[in-house]
Amino acid sequence: MNIRDLDQPFDVVAMKGVKDVEDDIVVVMDGYIKRFAWKGNQKGSSRYPSLKPFGVVFADNRFFVTNKKTSSVFMFDESFNKISEFGNGKLEEPRGIAFSQEKKMLMVLNKQKNTSGAITSFDLEGNYKSNISSGGLQDPWYIKCTADKVIVSDAGEKKIKIYDLNNLSNILQSFSTNPSEQYMHCRGLDLGDDGSIYVALRAPGYRTQRECIAKYTATGNYVTSYLDIPTPRGWLKSFFGAVPGGRHLDSVVEDAWKPGKNAARLDFARGIRYHRHNGVPYLLIVDAGNKGVRFHRL
Repeated sequence: MNIRDLDQPFDVVAMKGVKDVEDDIVVVMDGYIKRFAWKGNQKGSSRYPSLKPFGVVFADNRFFVTNKKTSSVFMFDESFNKISEFGNGKLEEPRGIAFSQEKKMLMVLNKQKNTSGAITSFDLEGNYKSNISSGGLQDPWYIKCTADKVIVSDAGEKKIKIYDLNNLSNILQSFSTNPSEQYMHCRGLDLGDDGSIYVALRAPGYRTQRECIAKYTATGNYVTSYLDIPTPRGWLKSFFGAVPGGRHLDSVVEDAWKPGKNAARLDFARGIRYHRHNGVPYLLIVDAGNKGVRFHRL
């Protein structure tokens, strides 16, 4: 089951905890917030031309969306009416956003131009609390909170980083995202019921590249991969690598031939969400290159 025909989707969230609609899916995308039933039929849409989102979280019956265009967070009610905007002057390039139930705080990844990335905190009304540069974040993408930890995907370092919720300057652990010994950028991120870490991975480069969703234990041990996409064929890489200016041409040719790329495989996966429907676990995966959201049953 997939949601299709979405232009530049970035993140996805389910309305978990809301009676009768907890399986409804909300997608944030350039200029829009859209709501879908579990079967994929659209139930609502609101247009916001100034919205260029990165992450979304649903907390206290409200949606909080990071907006790259305004360097702020937009707050919406359940009907997508904009309530307020906050973080202006505190955020440089907001990325992923999470809610800590224990702290009753919103945690926003803040990519900063002249220093390490930071985790910037606000209360649920948008009041600024702190901005802590955390563990040399180079290119942070998504963030999740547990009862005592904060977990971040750092695409720049190709690592998952785990912080102490009570001391965000204290990095407890980090591990590289390199299934099959191939280092890959870590992008979308979510947690399973048992604390397992699911990460959207993409190999460096443009056009057709290896992509997959990798599963790790809560302590960073690799378990398995889903929806794996092969790298461009070795002979194409060798041939075009020897041609002046041939970098990435292997992928361009492979795209044209379509031997390893089609809508069944991931293409620029972004946000992901772990969700149970009728007790069955799924990953909801923003599949931007294929212009949709994929429902992958685990």
